Amino acid sequence: MFLNPYSNSMFIADKEIQGHSTDDKGWEVVVFNDASIIRMPKKMYDVSLSVKPEDATSHRDRRVMPVVSEVVAIMMMWDIKISEVDYLFGLTSNFLNEKLEHAGAKLWQKDLKERTINDVNDVIENKNAYSRNKIQS
Repeated sequence: MFLNPYSNSMFIADKEIQGHSTDDKGWEVVVFNDASIIRMPKKMYDVSLSVKPEDATSHRDRRVMPVVSEVVAIMMMWDIKISEVDYLFGLTSNFLNEKLEHAGAKLWQKDLKERTINDVNDVIENKNAYSRNKIQS
C-alpha cells in the first residue's frame, strides 16, 4: 500500500506525489496523483523532491548537479589531470553508447540496421515484437 507521509503536497518535477513505498531492492516507488508510477534509487528520490512543481529544466538541474559533484569528487580521488578530463568524458560517452547499443540489440533481438517499421509498430501496439524475428540461441 502506498501512503503519503507528507502533510503538504510534494512534487517530482511537475507531478504531485500521491504516495510512495520502498521496494525489496531499496528503490523508491512513487505514485503520482495522475496514477503514473516511477521507480528510482533513494538518492535520486531525495534530490528530486520539491515542495512546488517545477519545469523540466529546473528538475533536470536538481537531479544532475549532485551527480556532477560526485563525478568531480571521484576525479579528485584519482587525481585526474586537467588535460585528461575531455578524454575521460569522451571514453565515458563512448562506453555508455556501446552499452546502449548492446542493450538495444539484446532487447530487439537484432541489430539496429535489421529493425523494421513493423518491429516498431509491434512494440507500440504492445505485441510480441520479438516473435517474428527472434534469434535462436
